[in-house]
Amino acid sequence: MLTLAGIYSKLGNTKEEIKIYERIIKIVKNPANKSKGNKKQITKECLNNLGNALRKTGKIPNAIESYTKALNLDEEEEESPNILVNLSACFIS
Repeated sequence: MLTLAGIYSKLGNTKEEIKIYERIIKIVKNPANKSKGNKKQITKECLNNLGNALRKTGKIPNAIESYTKALNLDEEEEESPNILVNLSACFIS
C-alpha cells in the first residue's frame, strides 16, 4: 500500500494518496492486526508522508497535527530532523 501511495503522489493524485495513508495508519493501529513488522515505524512514516500530502492540499492545521504525531513516535529521534523540516514548511508561505 505504501508503494501505491507513492505512485499516487508521483501522479499528483493527492486525494487518493491521503486516503491510503489514513487507511494504513488505521490498519496498523487496529489491535487485531498481529503484524510482526515495526508498527511504530510504519505509523511514523505514514504520518510524515500524510503531513506532506495534507500540506500540498493546503490543509495546514491537519498537516501540523500529522507531523506532531510523527514526532511523538520518534523516540530515538532518528527521523526528527526530516519531520521538523516538513513541519517548518507549514509556517513558510
